[in-house]
Amino acid sequence: MRSIRPVVVTCAVVIMMATSCGTSGRELTTPDGTVTPVPTVGVVANLADGPGGMAIRGVAFQPGDVVDPGLTGVDGEPPDIVWTHIPAGTAELALIARDADAAPDERVRWAVAGLPPRSAGIRTGALPAGAFEVERPDGVTTWAGVSTTGHRVQFVLCALPGPVPADIDVAGLQDRCDTNPIGVASVAVIVGGS
Repeated sequence: MRSIRPVVVTCAVVIMMATSCGTSGRELTTPDGTVTPVPTVGVVANLADGPGGMAIRGVAFQPGDVVDPGLTGVDGEPPDIVWTHIPAGTAELALIARDADAAPDERVRWAVAGLPPRSAGIRTGALPAGAFEVERPDGVTTWAGVSTTGHRVQFVLCALPGPVPADIDVAGLQDRCDTNPIGVASVAVIVGGS
């Protein structure tokens, strides 16, 4: 007598394959039945890479949020940023704010080095003792902001194993963050319309 088990298994596999076909997950169906595409940012909205779960976040926004241009704009003040779980062995932290959609020589909107590992963030633009703003390619050190609708703003925090010199430029700081960090964490948002 033939077993019906292979037939049952084959039917189950066919049913699972048929029911798993559907959308790619890149769209959402709203309660009224319309389909809304899910935006793809291209810049990781929240990333932690390092021992101990090092993390960075905005006080007034969540990772991947579409934010008012006033929050990331050119009003002279960066948004409040906080961080946690800085890895042991960190000599200092560096923070780089980038406009991912700007021309390459205009991407860095603000960079800060010399942040003490025990610091918990930057609020109202006030830097902790020992921290300093790093000169960008345009010769400016202060917060440049990002106010262009649709642009992606990324805040990258690097835990560095040694101090950086006070005369370091953005390229040198970026190189240290890319090549020899103890840990890296980032958070990104999208500038919305006003």
